[in-house]
Amino acid sequence: AFSVGDFRVPFMKASLDPKESRWIAPASAEFDIAVAYLNGGGAKHLPVKLRAQLEPRFNVDFDDYPDYEFARRKDGDAGTEESEPIPFAAEPVKLDAGGAGRARLDKLPTPAMPHKLRLEMEYADPSGEIQTVSRATLWWPAGVVLGLKRERWTRAGQNQTLRFLAVDPDG
Repeated sequence: AFSVGDFRVPFMKASLDPKESRWIAPASAEFDIAVAYLNGGGAKHLPVKLRAQLEPRFNVDFDDYPDYEFARRKDGDAGTEESEPIPFAAEPVKLDAGGAGRARLDKLPTPAMPHKLRLEMEYADPSGEIQTVSRATLWWPAGVVLGLKRERWTRAGQNQTLRFLAVDPDG
């Protein structure tokens, strides 16, 4: 049974803003972080915890090229290539006097397939609850994405026509 008295209204709001809208094989990534009270003013010197991970993207599609397969993952003996998230160690950060700061992820790995870079920030709300805010941005291994189009299904021994297309990460 749920009681209205069990619900606690949060007193703060948080934001995570990536420095880039997409990342192309970066060595590091920066995010602006901020926590503020709902009634105004920054959360002065608030300690927060940041977590991040690279999550695999299993489908990469571009609206202008519906017949092409982009960045298709290879199936191997142990499953799909790069199919597990790559986590980073959690980092404690203390916000400045205005309730803001900049988070930096260094030494990012270099997977061969497209991923999403997800960052989470956890903080203690004055209501006694732990709050979390999350943001994901696109991570690309290169500035070019290759697409493959098969003209038709084929049988063993038949020739097959393949068409290739190279586009930037915006399509």
